Amino acid sequence: MNLFWQIIYNTLGLILLYSIMFVGFMLNEKIRKGIKGRKGLWLKLKKELTPGKWVWFHISSMGEFEQAKPIITTLREKRKDIKILVSFFSPSGYEPAIEHYKDADVISYLPFDTLSNAKKMLKLVNPVLLIFIKYDLWPNFVWQAKRMKIPMLLADGSLSQSKSTPFSRSFYKQVYSQINTICAISKEDESFFKGLVNAQTMVLVAGDTRYDQVYRRLLRVKKEGFESSGFFPKQARIIVAGSTWLNDEEVVLPSYKELRSEFKELVLVLVPHEPNPERLAQLEKMASKLNMKNVRWSEVEKTGTIAHAELIIVDKIGILANLYSLGDIAYVGGSFGYGVHNCLEPAVMGKAVFFGPKIDNSKEAKLLVERQAGFVITTSGEMTTKITQLLTHPESLSKANQAAFELVKENLGATEKIMGIIWG
Repeated sequence: MNLFWQIIYNTLGLILLYSIMFVGFMLNEKIRKGIKGRKGLWLKLKKELTPGKWVWFHISSMGEFEQAKPIITTLREKRKDIKILVSFFSPSGYEPAIEHYKDADVISYLPFDTLSNAKKMLKLVNPVLLIFIKYDLWPNFVWQAKRMKIPMLLADGSLSQSKSTPFSRSFYKQVYSQINTICAISKEDESFFKGLVNAQTMVLVAGDTRYDQVYRRLLRVKKEGFESSGFFPKQARIIVAGSTWLNDEEVVLPSYKELRSEFKELVLVLVPHEPNPERLAQLEKMASKLNMKNVRWSEVEKTGTIAHAELIIVDKIGILANLYSLGDIAYVGGSFGYGVHNCLEPAVMGKAVFFGPKIDNSKEAKLLVERQAGFVITTSGEMTTKITQLLTHPESLSKANQAAFELVKENLGATEKIMGIIWG
């Protein structure tokens, strides 16, 4: 069966994949970036991959990178003899990492998943351990690593069971059964993986390392402080809307406009998911139509005050977690589109979290809702009503904030468990 799926994948599967990428190259900027970014990849890798004990982390994108960070940092602290390679499939993970991340010795794109690329890459790296994060397992790399007897571990393992069919399960089995150890996020994930893989693969629950990552960030913010807090009036009540898209803003901005009529001290800090010039101009136009005094964050940093602005449009990356620490209430975007973004960043700061209806992609969003620390809204009116209730009943807001923080606190420790599995 394994040989059958290898033949199918390396013929029909790769033909389909390359067809999608060809069309995507014409239509999608992110796909174009990923393809262009791989030019000269082998020369770069041959130059940077110096001899040593390499631990190779492969990550799909930015969200999964947050799950990898605490493992990488702990590994760096405990094993000075280890070199670390981090590879990405998507430019949304690779580009920020190559510019700002310092804990990896080499940061690279993953070569496209052909059999020849897998052989070439694995011989070049020759890792002592290959760690995949969450779900981004590329079959040829997995199969070839198994042939070369390279140990493999899946951290933060999770698969969508709702999309599982007998056909897909048969294929997944031939990939996931090659992994030595699967560290599942939850009991449900553990049960699913155990029913999928063979007896040679160890499956256990380790938890989600994102909880550890956001808690580390909280400690850093507490230690270093965030001087930008002085930009706001002392009486200001702050709503931080992070990682927003247009369909989020079409709900949040009208709601905020209505809330301001009752709560004059409210300030909205809006952090678009992609703060490119076009999006920033779009937001300023929306604010103008609503007669909202707005200013960009870069201007606030220059002057040291928000002055009389009602809306702060953040045109800088890397400060969203710090901004959540200033807020009274948070809104997390993506939930009117493909799925909600990271809810743990505001939760660890002890903030009640609002989001739209699409949260099936986020277990933590569902847990926040269960604990009455997260609130699903589908219209501007619903958002206005619920925020009004919280602001006029401070004890309810305080209870929601505390419940959000407790969720994070109760789920710490995944990194330590995974490190114990890696090195005993």
